[in-house]
Order: sequence, then structure tokens, then C-alpha cells
Amino acid sequence: MAEEESLFGKLPPELLNNIIVRMPHTDRLQFRLVCKRWNCLSAFGLKFLVNVCDETIQTSMNCNQRVETFYARDLRSPLPLSYRRKVIQNFNFLRRVFFGPNITASNMKKLLEQVQQADTLGFSYEQPPSFSGLQFNNLTCLQFQKIKSGKSESVAFKKLLSNAIFPVLKRFNLVQIDATDFRVYLAIHLFVVNHATSLRNLILNMSPANIKNATVDPRFQRLYESCDIYCDVSKRTSDVNLETLWINSCNFEGLSPWNLSCKLVTAQRNLECLLLDGIYFSQAIERTQVLQIESILVNNRESLKRLKLPLTDLDATLLSRCLKLEEFGAYVSFEQMKTFEILGMIGTFRNGDSLPTSLRMIDMHIPINITEVQWLLRHIPLVDFVLEGCRTQFWSLEILSELWTICISLTNFRSYVRMVSEEMQRLKTYLLETDGINGNVEFNTNSQFTLVDVLIDRAIYTG
Repeated sequence: MAEEESLFGKLPPELLNNIIVRMPHTDRLQFRLVCKRWNCLSAFGLKFLVNVCDETIQTSMNCNQRVETFYARDLRSPLPLSYRRKVIQNFNFLRRVFFGPNITASNMKKLLEQVQQADTLGFSYEQPPSFSGLQFNNLTCLQFQKIKSGKSESVAFKKLLSNAIFPVLKRFNLVQIDATDFRVYLAIHLFVVNHATSLRNLILNMSPANIKNATVDPRFQRLYESCDIYCDVSKRTSDVNLETLWINSCNFEGLSPWNLSCKLVTAQRNLECLLLDGIYFSQAIERTQVLQIESILVNNRESLKRLKLPLTDLDATLLSRCLKLEEFGAYVSFEQMKTFEILGMIGTFRNGDSLPTSLRMIDMHIPINITEVQWLLRHIPLVDFVLEGCRTQFWSLEILSELWTICISLTNFRSYVRMVSEEMQRLKTYLLETDGINGNVEFNTNSQFTLVDVLIDRAIYTG
């Protein structure tokens, strides 16, 4: 039937749009093939990705659809003027822009000039970009990954963070950023406090060299502690009000003036997610006691839902006031874990009956005994349980079978358990003679101690 004669074809465009936006994505793609009018109608709201490099420039020039995501990489050749006019300027709905590696500074600048309406910018790029003369008034998410750690890159990155202002920025992600240069470390925290009014989610994943027994030159300490910028940033950290904070700290964390991350953590009052990652926060707690874990939990007890802490010893009563807590992880440093794997006796877990019953996921990398594991599985309604700290005792086949019966209802369960070689042989026989365990079992034998670590890994993926 011709479109003019069909009832559907006579509907006004506003009503047609209301119907089309409720259609599944695949159906709407088929809907576009009916006729030119339906093609135009169904293109509304479809999200297209344009992936541009030197080899795909000409192909992408033919794109006339609604584009919301733009990804550029390997753009060494100069962008033709026709490309900037025909493609970029027509992307009126562009929202997310990502820049990969190997883009010339000239091409980067030209592209940034054309995408100032974007609300998300991501850079996986060696050289820090320049936002000079640009205004990103809609930008809510900014992320950087793998900025080079050379002197010129550090200076450029410091300049970028010190001068750029994004009025509605909500999320700021730095992944694998080298912050061993204090100027970069200071510039990162200056950027954070400069966006205190809007910033709600912060990820600082710093990847410095592993420096043991870190000390700070007293002359360096006096120089920066009297610095106006340092004093200003240190004072203004209390203005930052975050919902999500994930920090993998720098190598001197906790030693003044390398203590801005610690001050930022202790200043928070409304966190829903707090993840303190990496060896250096663990050292900061042990070395300087800058981070008072109990006060941090008390300050955020009304809102905290996800929590990961660097703790050797865990007293679960610390968590008892966090009545909304759904996910919790505790871990030890890499050096401690190596000692733990050999000797199996570092750290403690106490008062497990104080854990909030709101918990649904536990990731425990500190020592925990068999009785505590059994109690947790029986009394906390978990759906996800990861245990790296079960190697302080030797497990028998009977206890392991009982454990598996208890945790059969979990969506995900992963654990290492330690067995003597005789029990390991019994377990292998059991797995051969019965249906065994619904999951993966790996055996890692340590001949030096005639022990075996059994990895039980079961994950059920739905949807």
C-alpha cells in the first residue's frame, strides 16, 4: 500500500516521533528502509559513532546521520578544510568526543575548536591538549589517560590544569598519570578545588615509580609549605563535596607537602563511593596516621554505599554505622601480600558480627579464618564474595564441600583456600567421581611447603 493511502503515513510527524522513539533499536533500523520520509523520522534519536583516522576521513565525510559520539585517532595528515566544514560543523548533536593516540597538535586544535558543545571529552593521548581560547560550557566529564611523564609534558599538563575552567564539570578522571613531579600533583589538586562547586566524581589513578622508604627533603618541604598556591589548595579542600572518590595515591602520600589527597579524603562528608587504592595509602596510614579511617567512616556514614580500604587489620565495628553500605573491600600492600602468601599470618579480622546486613558484596584480601567465612555466608545476604585471605588455615574436603553448599546461591564466588597435598588428592578424586563443583577449580602446588592453593571460581552471568 502506498504511504499516502496508509493510516500510519497520515499521522502527524509529532505523533510518529512519539511512536518511533519507543521502538527497539533494530526495528528502527529496518523502519528506515521503507521510504525517505520514514528514514528521516527514524534517524531522530539514533546514536551513531564516527570513528576517524587517516584512512577513514573520506568515508566519514558521507555521514549525514545524527552523531553523538566522535572518536579520533592516528590523524597525522592535515585535516582538509572541506572535512571540517562538511562533517564536524554538521554534528549538531555531538555529545561525546574521544581522542586516541597519534594525533598532531594542529589536528587536535582544529577538532577541539569544532566540538565545544560536547559534554564529554576523553584523551588517551601522549601530549596534553590546549584549551586556550576555547569554552566548553556544557562539559560535564573530562578524562585523561597515559599522559607522557617527560619534563615538557609535565609542564604542559601543569599549565593545562592550572588555567582551564569548566563551569559545569561533574566528573574528572585521571588514569595512569605520573605525579612524581610535585608541580603536577599540586596542579591536579588546584584543578579539583577550582571546580569545587560542580565536581561530584573524582578518579585520580596515579602511577609513579615504586620508591621504598620515601622521605622528603626538608628544604623541599619548607619551600612548598610556604608556597601561596599550596596553602590556598590545602585550605580549600574542605570546599570540595564529592559523591565518588577513587584515589590511587602518589609515592610520597601522607608526607607533607604530599598530603593533599589525604586532606581531600578527610574533608568529605557525603561520599557514596570511596576507593583508596595502591600501596602508598596503606603506607600513609601506617607511617603518618594522617588518614583516620574511623573518622572518615563516621563523617560519611549516612551516604556510603561502596568502600575499599587499605587495611592490614580490620575491626568490623568500624563499618557498623554505615547502614547503607552495599560493597566492601579490604586489602594489604603488595609486599605484605607476598609475605602473606608464604607465611599466611599477617593482619587480623575481628568482630565480623558487626558488619552491616546491607552488604551484598565483600572482597576480602586480608586474613580470615574458616569459621568467619562460614559465619559471613550464613548471616550476610551476599550475592558476590571474593576471598584472597583464606590461606591462614588448612582446609579439608569436608569443610570445602560445606562451604560450597552454603555459597551455591551466590551470583559470584571466588576464593583461594590452602590444603595439604593429601587433601588435594582427595579433592581431585571427588571431582572425578562426582559432578563436583559447579565452577572452575585450579590447583597451584608449592613444592617447597608441600601445600596447594585451590582457586575456586564460579560466576553466573545473567542478562
